[in-house]
Amino acid sequence: MPVSLKNVKKSAIFRNFGVWQKRNVELRNLNSNISKT
Repeated sequence: MPVSLKNVKKSAIFRNFGVWQKRNVELRNLNSNISKT
């Protein structure tokens, strides 16, 4: 059974969400480092 386009889109969204979440964590760490100094 071929992979449906819907599943491909869904996995792409999840992948993007993971990247976005990671970036958010990095930004939060940056902000906390700035506020410490």
